[in-house]
Amino acid sequence: MLSLMVELGVTLELHLDSPTGTLVGTSPPVSAAKTTKYSTIKIASLPTSDFHTRYIIGRNTRAKVDEPLLHISRIQFQP
Repeated sequence: MLSLMVELGVTLELHLDSPTGTLVGTSPPVSAAKTTKYSTIKIASLPTSDFHTRYIIGRNTRAKVDEPLLHISRIQFQP
């Protein structure tokens, strides 16, 4: 579970072991307008074996070069 401020159109991806590693989860695109309040986004992850480093990748085709995609305040992994 992620608690963050996001921009319109952001999609979050969860990858294993590197930013381009196996994709194990994706959030739906954020459809609400920009907010200054934190929201909770849940990303379901495919089951994995062994221990892995997880990378959270933010993508937004609407974002301009000088605009932030997101501000993460808390990450909570749940079994």
